[in-house]
Amino acid sequence: MTAGGDSESGDRQGSDRAVERRRVFYIPGYDPFPPRRYRELYRSEGAAQAAVSGYGLEVRGLGGPAGLWQARLEEGGRQSLAEIEVLVWDDIVRGSMSQTIPATYLQALRTAWVYLSGGAFFRLMALRKGPMIAALYPIALLAVQALLALLAGWAAFRALGAAMAGLGLPGALPVGLAAAAAVAWAVLALFRRWDNRVFAYYLMHDYAFSALGRGAYPPALEGRMRGFQARIAEALTQEGMDEVLVVGHSSGAHLAVSVLAALTGLADARSSSEAGTQARRTINTHATFMVTATLVALADLVWRLAVHDTALVTPVGIVVLSVIVAGLVTVGATFGGSLVFEYGFNVETAGDHPVWHRSETDVLPGQDH
Repeated sequence: MTAGGDSESGDRQGSDRAVERRRVFYIPGYDPFPPRRYRELYRSEGAAQAAVSGYGLEVRGLGGPAGLWQARLEEGGRQSLAEIEVLVWDDIVRGSMSQTIPATYLQALRTAWVYLSGGAFFRLMALRKGPMIAALYPIALLAVQALLALLAGWAAFRALGAAMAGLGLPGALPVGLAAAAAVAWAVLALFRRWDNRVFAYYLMHDYAFSALGRGAYPPALEGRMRGFQARIAEALTQEGMDEVLVVGHSSGAHLAVSVLAALTGLADARSSSEAGTQARRTINTHATFMVTATLVALADLVWRLAVHDTALVTPVGIVVLSVIVAGLVTVGATFGGSLVFEYGFNVETAGDHPVWHRSETDVLPGQDH
């Protein structure tokens, strides 16, 4: 996303205009590490790249949060200044990660059920080999590790049982079962220690975080994303800023898309309509209905999650909220449809429409103009 002047000359110049100041927002992927890690990576890798490419790069902290720093680049006698900020959600990631082996396997079973019951598994099977392997990798590798642990436990049971029987010692069965359990657990623990090489547990936590909500963002993450939107919106109105960039990595990429979706709608409303026109009033009405629908839908989702494991049937209140959401979306979509199909909002039309001119009188559907 780029923020710059609104004049025609600025639009015509486009990418030829030199960018001297920019704000960069980085949204990490499903990563439990604090933002300081990204600043230090930027400092070290940026210096290495500057040495290769032959430009000057100065990086310094701005005080306050560790995920906020400034980078000054100088090349060919020209300078540019960037303020870089990491939009953090590492605390939410850490809270979602199961720290024990049994909890991770329970996550794997739940995620597999979501994939199967929702039809995602069968759609994955229809993909090419590469994406299919990437999607099923953590579940498959955890299953292989569990199988190897069971085989090692079975081998220990057989070997210890045979040894005790040969020596004529009693209690071969309970001792053998205990030894089998200990060996199997030791093998699983060894695989867990090696996970920094194969990332089966890490990817399983990542996939489970998305799958257990069946694609919906958890309420805590929704709230954090609204904070991201506020930070980016503030930067878009910052005086003297030539450009605002939002960069997302891995899971952070689709978070960035969701965050920007609301902001681009706000930018369209401000730049594509004039205050005091029917078009602006219609945009405000459409936005009011859709934002309200979003808030009610979030309340509906939180309620559903709260009673999911206890309620035998859907509570009446949840049904009422769902009907309200449907009604709000229907009415809001009606206003949105008028904007595009009747008024030509952000599309090229054959002629002018009075809704784009200042007036206190609204043009009703079907009315001549």
